Amino acid sequence: MITRRKAIKFVGKGFISLPLLSTFARLSKAQDTSQNNFNFITFSFPNGCIDTAWNYEAALSPLANVQDKIVVYNRIQNEVGERQGGDGHQQGGVNLFTGKKLANDNQSSGYSLDQFIASKAFPDSPISSLVQGVYRGWAGGSFRPTSWSRRSWLANGYPVTPFINPLDSFNSIFGIPEDQSDLFLKTRTSILDALLEQYKSLTGEASKLGSESKLYLSRLADQVRTVEREIQVFSQQKIIDAKTNLSPPEPASLVNGMLEYDQFDTVFKQQIDLITLAFQNNICHCASLMFGSSGEEFKHPGMKITDHMSSHFSNRDEYTDYLAYRRYHMTNLRYLIEQLNTSTDSEGAPLLNKTIIMVGSEFGDGRSHTFSSQPHLIATGDKRFPIGTTIEEKLKSHDLYEGTIAKLGIDIKGFL
Repeated sequence: MITRRKAIKFVGKGFISLPLLSTFARLSKAQDTSQNNFNFITFSFPNGCIDTAWNYEAALSPLANVQDKIVVYNRIQNEVGERQGGDGHQQGGVNLFTGKKLANDNQSSGYSLDQFIASKAFPDSPISSLVQGVYRGWAGGSFRPTSWSRRSWLANGYPVTPFINPLDSFNSIFGIPEDQSDLFLKTRTSILDALLEQYKSLTGEASKLGSESKLYLSRLADQVRTVEREIQVFSQQKIIDAKTNLSPPEPASLVNGMLEYDQFDTVFKQQIDLITLAFQNNICHCASLMFGSSGEEFKHPGMKITDHMSSHFSNRDEYTDYLAYRRYHMTNLRYLIEQLNTSTDSEGAPLLNKTIIMVGSEFGDGRSHTFSSQPHLIATGDKRFPIGTTIEEKLKSHDLYEGTIAKLGIDIKGFL
């Protein structure tokens, strides 16, 4: 019987002659040659969380039913930020997932976790790290420098600009050339249409594939089709990178074509779906997800004040909104966890079993921009991590990062 692993390899060979799907031709190579069998994601949300709310009774309540997959870290100390000083949003955002200081307004001083792990564990991956996010970069009454809206950094400290438009991510994952992207969008063409004959031959009665392999291919095709349809519908709207907008946005309004705050939720979930597809197809093994830049003035429909304003709460009503925003971000995390737990790899195991999600924000208490008790957690099904526990022990953020790298069997040399 032909296994699902071999099934993917056969499909990959069938894609070689198709210009839109050249990335798939490398799928089996990425899977078969890798010595590492895990995925890694960094997941950030803006404006911090106070330590007294970083628990399942308060901010983490949306995760209560999946806490057996989570390690909560309650006393992470960002000593790099404390030593360097400066604006807590900017410093903390750069220190997050790097453990390194800010070099200048547009540059870190080295690798982020996703890029370091990708370079060491998956040097031949078609995409090193799939970097996505929703943001405007508007905080405290002005547009902020690049470093406020970046969470993925290369070895030289240069930032990796996140994809905002899901269509751009989709094109990158599936190798759709820029000159054919408009045709794909306007005609609602599916990349699967070009594979119809190959698909029929692989899943038909004469195929040598086993029933499990055929079922896996069928589910994978359905997932690709579902995601691409959502992206095609949404991408009819004009979405451009926040950095091109030169005038201040009003909450929940479209200004100069910028992504509306009330679109953040839809786009972010599409980005999560795309990471799941990329992992299933072995196109990448690392990713970065950023909901909002540091200090982002995101305003959720129905909230009285913005996320950033709520982090400076001074009364019960403002704290209620503050807690609601933290829970909202954890609801997005729960969606990611559920997607990974219900999606399988080529061997039929949940992706969550081999995926590590590192979660954090730029600082702890937004009222004082303090770097102590910086909120962190790890979500995974990987039993190398003490899932189902809360770690109360004081721990430096860079020690947490290096410890995570080491648990994955990667030499930490060169990270800090």
